Amino acid sequence: MKPDPRNRYVYFIKPVGQAGPIKIGHSHIPFERLNVQMNWSPAPLEMMTWALGGRNEEMALHRKFAEQRSHCEWFWPTPEMLGGIDAIRGGSSLHQAFGLAAVGTVADWYAQAAEA
Repeated sequence: MKPDPRNRYVYFIKPVGQAGPIKIGHSHIPFERLNVQMNWSPAPLEMMTWALGGRNEEMALHRKFAEQRSHCEWFWPTPEMLGGIDAIRGGSSLHQAFGLAAVGTVADWYAQAAEA
């Protein structure tokens, strides 16, 4: 199924043939985002999966996996992360796959980061 550009998606990208790092990002057009990332990457990249979700969900996942951050929006994979990705591939929503409850706003995230 092809993403509908009228929606927002959280996507997971990684280097081909490697376990990670995994980029967690969001876009209306995740495959175009993949192409942009490949222009800047020294290694070929592949889309692992994508699911409906926007900036708030992306930031919630960045917080959830903060301990695994490699750099910027790239994270080292964990069994929990890979399990969530597999759940999305199996038809689960982003919220179901990663146990995301009500997601705060980006402003909430910045306020929490400033307090840390």
